Amino acid sequence: MAFDTLREYVGQTVVYIGEWMMGCADARFFALLRADFDAVDGAELPQWYMRDDRLLVFRRRGTRNHTSTRWEFTKPSPVPIPFRTGRPSGAASN
Repeated sequence: MAFDTLREYVGQTVVYIGEWMMGCADARFFALLRADFDAVDGAELPQWYMRDDRLLVFRRRGTRNHTSTRWEFTKPSPVPIPFRTGRPSGAASN
């Protein structure tokens, strides 16, 4: 369902909250999100043990061609998808 919704979405901004490449969406959703959008912002969220939830903001690449439903894509943004490093919140330290 997430893939179908994103495929039909015509807006400019997507806010993703959850575990990256896991959770409620399948691989097709994440592939489409990475193909059509650039990560432009993100925030750390409170975590359950052994989880890596995050808030990511994506903006659609290119500009909308108002005479059709196709998108004209531009060069991908240099902004990387922010991945957390280190121990999950609440994990015991050695």
